[in-house]
Amino acid sequence: MQKAVIYCRVSTEEQAKHGYSLGQQEQECMEFAVKNGYEVVKIFREKGESAKDLIRTELKRMFEFCAEHKKDINVLIFWKWDRLSRGEQSDYHVLGQFFERTNIKPLSVTENNEDTPEAEFLRWITQGTSRYEWRKICERTKLGMRGAVNKGRWVNLAPVGYKNDKEKSLIPCPENAKYIKMAFELFATGLYSQIEVMEKLRQAGMKDLNKNKVGRILRNKVYIGMLTYSWLDEPVRGIFEPLIDEDTFYKVQAILDGKKPLITGYKRNREEFPLRQYIKCPYCNKPLTASYSKGRNQKYAYYHCHNKDCMLKFRIRKDRLEEEFKKHLEVIKPKKELLTLFRSILEDVYNEEIKEQTNLKKQLENELKELNESKLRLTKKYIDDKLSERDYKLVNDDIEQAILDKKTILAGMEIPESSINQFLDSCCFALNNIKSLWESGGLEFRQRLQKLIYPEGASFDLSNFRTHKKSVIFEFLDRLTDNKFNMGRMMGFEPTNIGTTIRGLNRLATPAILY
Repeated sequence: MQKAVIYCRVSTEEQAKHGYSLGQQEQECMEFAVKNGYEVVKIFREKGESAKDLIRTELKRMFEFCAEHKKDINVLIFWKWDRLSRGEQSDYHVLGQFFERTNIKPLSVTENNEDTPEAEFLRWITQGTSRYEWRKICERTKLGMRGAVNKGRWVNLAPVGYKNDKEKSLIPCPENAKYIKMAFELFATGLYSQIEVMEKLRQAGMKDLNKNKVGRILRNKVYIGMLTYSWLDEPVRGIFEPLIDEDTFYKVQAILDGKKPLITGYKRNREEFPLRQYIKCPYCNKPLTASYSKGRNQKYAYYHCHNKDCMLKFRIRKDRLEEEFKKHLEVIKPKKELLTLFRSILEDVYNEEIKEQTNLKKQLENELKELNESKLRLTKKYIDDKLSERDYKLVNDDIEQAILDKKTILAGMEIPESSINQFLDSCCFALNNIKSLWESGGLEFRQRLQKLIYPEGASFDLSNFRTHKKSVIFEFLDRLTDNKFNMGRMMGFEPTNIGTTIRGLNRLATPAILY
């Protein structure tokens, strides 16, 4: 009995549009082999790859297998000639050489297999037609993509931090969007290199990461809601939600382009100067640097302005500035009764949010259960021949996507089982002992603590510390003070602000967790 090899191929698009399933092709090829008395020794299945050229995984394996066993194999069976090639002249020449060299006869299940010049010419015409159709499809696809992009739609697989959506083209992915935001926020500080950002992201739980990927993320304008393609004259505003604000994005670009220097290890990691680059000159508002000045008998440490255009040339002894800063930490430390109120409000709002999250989780779990039941009913209809393969696939794909969306949301929901009391105890302790925490902490913790108080730094004019922006934690405390300890809910303070406050306190209360 003569021996045969079967090759089946389907692209994702073909299967979706025309139902050219691998299973269908394989079945018809097997029936052809049995009918004609061939023993099938190997089946090669190519899924999801186009026939635009011969560089395909399974086709290459099939060529290698046939060349190795050419003495034992008599025929290659396939569904149609366009399963092998779209009709490029070079492809036709390569295939011809392969069949001639191995002495293997190609047999199509659906087309003329006569070994005559007329039949060969007809096959060439058929493949050429297939090639023409494929190129027209590509052309229409490109036109469709251009039209979609001009309307602000993303037309590729979703980048990290997003997932594909039918209506908005992209929506934030709960699992990964936080890592994208973290990457930009860290790098925008100027304190971390790309490698250091990569390590921070890995520690936070982001997988499949390297320096090049971090670089591509930091350069990608999609995160500010812009679409950029080589064939576009200018970027197009997307219809989806940006993950990063433009100020942060372009601050990152300035650092990447060298226009804004990265704060190197030498500049930032000097244990003896924790306020370096944080306290600003009271005259020009530039961050102070620090260094030692040589006296007669010893060296003296100073914080000083290094802006050459500054008229004041502000300079202050290290021990004095740091002593004044510690006094300031004592001044901003909230009073005991304020902390009690602070804790009470956070606990109430936190419990309310947990309740809402729990209800939402139950709702999602019920919806997921209903989707799984719908999937089972759909499968039963298909098995009972009450539904065509095409209709089954279309509906099933929608259900599976909905199931995936629900599971993704559920996976991103973090509902702690333990009480918040212990956490709030730690937070209030941190706020009540902010001075001693700063004194005892290492350099990196001190820098994080400073940022949590005044995110953009502060200036010192020899008598007072001044700042334009306080963190949400201390803004909240100030508003409590302004309300004169009113126990009612403050108007205009949204739960999202509370959430931000809690996250900030988490970093404040746990020195080991820097991000």
